[in-house]
Amino acid sequence: MKKIFLLVIVCELLGLVSHAQIASGGWPLEVKIKQSLFSPWYNTGGVNDRIIEKQLLQEEGEMHLKPLRFAHGFDVNLTPENSGVWTIQGQSRIWTLGIESTDAYSINLIFGKYRLPDGARLFVFSPDRTEILGAFTSENNTASEKLAVAPIAGDSILVQYEEPVNSSFHGELEISRIAHDYTGISLKSGDERRPMKRTAEYCNIDINCPEGLPYEDQQNSVCRIFIDGTELCTGVLVNNTASNGKPYVLTANHCIENASQAQVSLFLFNYESPYCGSIDGDNTHSISGSTLKAAFDSLDFSLVELSVAPPNYFRPYYAGWDVSGTVPASSYSIHHPMGDIKKIAIDKDAPTTGSYNRTYVSNSFWKILRWDSGVTEIGSSGGPLFNPQQQVIGTLTGGAAYCALPEYDMFEKLSRSWTYRKETGKQLKYWLDPNQTGETKINGYAPYSGMEKCGAYTNFSAMDTTQIIRATAGDLLSGYVSGTNTLGYAEFAEYFTGMKRGNLRGISVGVARKYITGQVQDAAITVKIYSGTNAPTDLLHTQEYSVDELTAGAMNYLAFNKSVNTSGNFFISFSMPKIGQSDTLVFYQAKRITPTNTFFIRNSAGWSDFRTLRNSASGSSLLVELVGCNVDLGDASHYFADGKTSVLTVFPNPVQAGRAFTVRLPQLLRSECSLHLYDMLGAEVPFQVLSRNDQELRIQVRNNRPGVLLLKLDTERGIFSSKISLVP
Repeated sequence: MKKIFLLVIVCELLGLVSHAQIASGGWPLEVKIKQSLFSPWYNTGGVNDRIIEKQLLQEEGEMHLKPLRFAHGFDVNLTPENSGVWTIQGQSRIWTLGIESTDAYSINLIFGKYRLPDGARLFVFSPDRTEILGAFTSENNTASEKLAVAPIAGDSILVQYEEPVNSSFHGELEISRIAHDYTGISLKSGDERRPMKRTAEYCNIDINCPEGLPYEDQQNSVCRIFIDGTELCTGVLVNNTASNGKPYVLTANHCIENASQAQVSLFLFNYESPYCGSIDGDNTHSISGSTLKAAFDSLDFSLVELSVAPPNYFRPYYAGWDVSGTVPASSYSIHHPMGDIKKIAIDKDAPTTGSYNRTYVSNSFWKILRWDSGVTEIGSSGGPLFNPQQQVIGTLTGGAAYCALPEYDMFEKLSRSWTYRKETGKQLKYWLDPNQTGETKINGYAPYSGMEKCGAYTNFSAMDTTQIIRATAGDLLSGYVSGTNTLGYAEFAEYFTGMKRGNLRGISVGVARKYITGQVQDAAITVKIYSGTNAPTDLLHTQEYSVDELTAGAMNYLAFNKSVNTSGNFFISFSMPKIGQSDTLVFYQAKRITPTNTFFIRNSAGWSDFRTLRNSASGSSLLVELVGCNVDLGDASHYFADGKTSVLTVFPNPVQAGRAFTVRLPQLLRSECSLHLYDMLGAEVPFQVLSRNDQELRIQVRNNRPGVLLLKLDTERGIFSSKISLVP
């Protein structure tokens, strides 16, 4: 798991080296254009129900393959020569083009031609500038001269190209595809960025839940892939025998079928919830473009090389592999079902060998007979299958598994793809064993170490859930305890202790609610870093961020404009001096069953911790990730390992609603204990104890509603807890 003190993005180089999709940041110039010169925008006409139904039927009929089609692509030819409008502003020539696709949830673009001179900048953004991608520059030029751009929420976007009047040559740009999102893979600011109509099923397990704790390195190797702007799959970054950081990604051939698709694919890393909860993850770690190295449709694999190696602040890990064909005792898969945040599926039994159908080479697949935890879905295609030694042994082709019946999934075998075909373009060995060592299994590779190593750390624990608390004065609602209010709560801070050393480069923060009326121009929040013990004291850094940058229901990354060195205890705080009285902005905080507290609030009387201010026996934390490099955690990895809370063993888990489940009691537990069940909103759930002995409790929940419950056992030895999934 992310070790308790989570540190996610940006490292030794504050100014990012901008390659591929990796953008150099900045804001597009404000351009004044007469509406008469800029109307109408280019409009695709949108997508009708007949097109969507046809694509969904095609998806259902493709032999249980598991890519996710989320958009319809319009092939176009839009260039600065035939579309949009040019203006001159200062020393820049500026080309602006508006694109509409009626009723689209989001729009993404593929530039079939992309070559920029030094000093030029390209941006893609929403008309209200709440989402801005870029700047893309000459550093994004690739041999393929193509660029794929991630979705922007809404049914209209702006493309703006800025070129110095004295540039060495005129930039070459052609928008060759406009993709209309009809599923809701990206939604307008204030809504979740994940698919709206087709989300991952209830039994899926977030990667940072307890089930995923042993696989922190492996989770950093898995990425979500946009293909042709219209499909989503999963891939895995894999090591080679030279352990040289060659950025090879392995996925299914039915996802990336050819060299052209590889060139315009977009690879998104670290798209996950930072804790065991379903908050939308940060979506900024993407790389555009790759080169197809090997592929074979009859074994359903494709190996591509990314246009640039993932930088250190992506926290990349190159997964090891086993091509010996040895049957593992168990297996697990990390993947993006329905294009959702990263999940894990676990099979505690050995897979068997099977054949998919007559289209594929016989006896070339690992067959999962039944998942014990989690499941795969469309969008999981290409996801890796790992053995207990944390090595990739296959990638997902498809199957019939779903939550109600998690049976029968098929993964192509790496042992077959290794040398089944002799052509270098149809086998894996030539690329993954460049030194011709003859190795059949290797371990993974972490490319960065020492001062170059970055990570992600949070004070949220596995048993925490998110909440927002309404602030009240008497019977009157007065805003929020962790956001805008009229009670004088002016600053909110998260306390980090135990880190001996760190170079902080930014934070990710969970925004729960956002409603901005626009009455205050340039609405902003201020982030500060303080040193101090028990309360913030000395100010180390302060920086302002536009509220337009924030998305509700999601993690939001805020980069620092300089490295902040810390030693010992420190605080990260948020204040909102530039928020209107009618505006709302709220940060997520932890709902916790223990007194451990790292959330502090400042009012006119000074700083108080959450428990004191709220007269609460339970502590809390703000949902914040630290972002930095060269970190010495010291004792921070033991922050929650204080004996006050431990995880209970519950089985079966998930359990069918209405059925009984067993709770294994801790050893040497005396008879005096108090047992409670809560739903994710904190309400107690009634249950019946069917039987009890010194080792186990047999329990049945009295309602039959599916969902996740929190089990809390208070004893003389401390608090024990577990999350339980009730399924239909």
